[in-house]
Amino acid sequence: MLTGRTLLPDNKIASLDGRRRRSERSKQAIIDAVVDMINEGELFPTAAQVSQRAGVGLRTVFRHFSDMNTLFTLFNEDRRPHYRAMFEEGGDRTGALENRIVALAEFRAVRWEDVTAVMRFSVAQRRRYKALADNYADYQHGLLEDLKTWLPELSQQEPVILEAVVGVCSFEYWDRLRDLQGLSVEEATGVVILCLRRLLLA
Repeated sequence: MLTGRTLLPDNKIASLDGRRRRSERSKQAIIDAVVDMINEGELFPTAAQVSQRAGVGLRTVFRHFSDMNTLFTLFNEDRRPHYRAMFEEGGDRTGALENRIVALAEFRAVRWEDVTAVMRFSVAQRRRYKALADNYADYQHGLLEDLKTWLPELSQQEPVILEAVVGVCSFEYWDRLRDLQGLSVEEATGVVILCLRRLLLA
């Protein structure tokens, strides 16, 4: 019975499978190169730098990713579960408000220190690439929802208090304290705790 299909010899199938595996390895190497460069503090990685770091040709980069926006889209998809888990899992979110304020400040201090490089990259590039802008907006929404699990009292606060708390707990504020104002992790954490106490316990 004729099926209309052309059966490939085993050696042809093996060859196609090998090419697919090589293609997937190249694609992952490119994404890994972007991750490594960003974690090392590179704010503006170029396609040429990525290809050199990944050990593939420039044409290979653009064969997998038509432009840098497409590459950053895949970068986001690859890393999003990791970064979400960092903030949404862990930390003691029970007990009195005073205790939760301290726990929240200390928890986010550790997380902000861990993701400083990628957050600086996102802030620097989000107006240039739609993929990063969309991901950054989604990330901010996720952080707000996570903040409410620490501080359910926010639902009873005036909008101006909510916005102030969001600002104090943001990466941008943390990075200002650490970078521009030159505070240590302990000092910056103390500033965040003081601000939250004044906003929520006054």
